[in-house]
Amino acid sequence: MEVILANVLLLLSALPTLLLVVESTGRNPEGPVGFHLVTAPLALLQAIALGIAIHSGAFDFIPTGRLLLYIFLLPYWIGSTALPFLISDRGFTGLLSKMGMVLIIAGCFAAVNRLPAVLPATIVLGLAALGGIVLAAGLMKQNFQNSIRAGAASREQMSGFEERQSQFQAEQWAKLPQHPELWQLLSFTRAINKDLKQQCLAKIAAMPDLEQQIQAMLDSNSGQHALAYLMDDYPLRFAPLAPVYAEFLERERKRWIPHLRNNPQAGAWSGTLHRHFEVAGRIIEEGGDLSAPLQRWVQLLERTDGMQPLSRRVHEILRAMEKV
Repeated sequence: MEVILANVLLLLSALPTLLLVVESTGRNPEGPVGFHLVTAPLALLQAIALGIAIHSGAFDFIPTGRLLLYIFLLPYWIGSTALPFLISDRGFTGLLSKMGMVLIIAGCFAAVNRLPAVLPATIVLGLAALGGIVLAAGLMKQNFQNSIRAGAASREQMSGFEERQSQFQAEQWAKLPQHPELWQLLSFTRAINKDLKQQCLAKIAAMPDLEQQIQAMLDSNSGQHALAYLMDDYPLRFAPLAPVYAEFLERERKRWIPHLRNNPQAGAWSGTLHRHFEVAGRIIEEGGDLSAPLQRWVQLLERTDGMQPLSRRVHEILRAMEKV
């Protein structure tokens, strides 16, 4: 019964395969992109038939054991899928690929039916599997090289962008007045050029009224622009900022309500909002009281899709305030 099933599968594969050999006119029926939709199923039928032959003991004379033979069915399928792509060549390669397809079909029938030619058939089928291994290795190498080239091109493109951006920032820095305001300097705290960034941070730190300017900025509609500086570079104590920051958090909560409520994509904003609460955590660590606005934020975040991780973070900050 197994031999009959294997022969049926081989016939289903052999007839279209031989038709491809006879009717090939120098181009693939669906072009190089779609041709595998024809060859892959045909090669799969052959691989299944050979799997049945392995199971029935047709290759037990090979000392490697059946498990390795089953494993070799995968590269065999790859090689048999790819071989018909070469028949479009009008030269020696096309002729050789046609002969190979015919020999593979004959080898499958010899192996399944245990004909006297099973040994040379095994060699032919082994060569098909070896071709599949070489092809798979070549594709992996090509993909690896392509990824390296793509990464190098991306780094080069980013390097060019950073160079242009750095030059632009330097030009804008040169245009600043002798005594710039805080809001004029904050954008340069993220300068690509490290020397420019350090100059900016030093100029901000040297402001005699830095705390008052930060408080005034937090009390304005542009307070969110100070958050990155506060989180990473603010050199003064955070506790004095607590009263104005509490008001800032409340204004921000009201501003964000329309963006968060009934928005299934609201979680995408968590990266923007996390700075609000990291700065709040710094203030709380130094004894500032932000419990009221943070609790109202928690109520909003808990009812917002995708904001549960951020809500848990705010809970952690509130628990830390209880320990201060």
